[in-house]
Amino acid sequence: MQLDEFKNWLVIYCDAQNTIHSYFAEMNKYFMSYTEFTQENINAYLQKLIETGKSKSTFNQFLKAVKKYAQFSNITLQLPKLRKTDRRIKPYLSEKIFQDIFKEIPYITSTFEKWQSILLILFYCGLRESEIEHLTREDIDFNKLIIHVKNTKGKVDRDVPITQEIVKFIERYYFTEQEQRGAFNTTAGSIQGIIKTIKQNMSMKVLYPHLFRDACCRNWLEKGIPIHQVKYLMGHRHISTTELYCNSSALEAEQGFRKYIKTKI
Repeated sequence: MQLDEFKNWLVIYCDAQNTIHSYFAEMNKYFMSYTEFTQENINAYLQKLIETGKSKSTFNQFLKAVKKYAQFSNITLQLPKLRKTDRRIKPYLSEKIFQDIFKEIPYITSTFEKWQSILLILFYCGLRESEIEHLTREDIDFNKLIIHVKNTKGKVDRDVPITQEIVKFIERYYFTEQEQRGAFNTTAGSIQGIIKTIKQNMSMKVLYPHLFRDACCRNWLEKGIPIHQVKYLMGHRHISTTELYCNSSALEAEQGFRKYIKTKI
């Protein structure tokens, strides 16, 4: 009962649906181990996370949920600081690997038109799976070649360009299904399931929805789109988030120097 009240409270005091779901899930896991929300139990749970080798991100996510639950319950706790995590670029999904995945889709599912359309938007437009879930067919303007993205994580609506090639695949999908629940009749959870199925069928070690978005951002930057424009297209609230995708290896830096720097004396 208390957890249900906490979830209702989160709806009022938190903006993003993903955040609400995450905090609720974290506290639900906690209460599966402990019946009381006390300083002693919180400390024991945090210690267990450390001893079992959970990541710093997992530790921080639970800690954020605890702070919200303490605020909801009007309880004062002594909590540690968030742990510093390594700010590194995630595994990179190249365009070549994406094309291999894309070509394999008809052999994995009979609803390949839908899957291919969603993958194209993930990889070439950088939309989050939750943003695709909330798209309507009116949001996809085939004449202007624009996707109007609403209900975003950062509460900042944006327009993302698409190409004629992507339009062709989306139009082909539209012939297979009428719009019932958004443009693609899907949910964020269903998209996660699609990616998981692809990963299993293609025996890939790493593949998850956000990896497509990461690859899109890196791809735009590598092809020369200015970072402030990429920030807008990605829907990042802060340019420091976009800058995470600017990291280069020593070899890439040298190749860039040789390509662009021509000494004239």
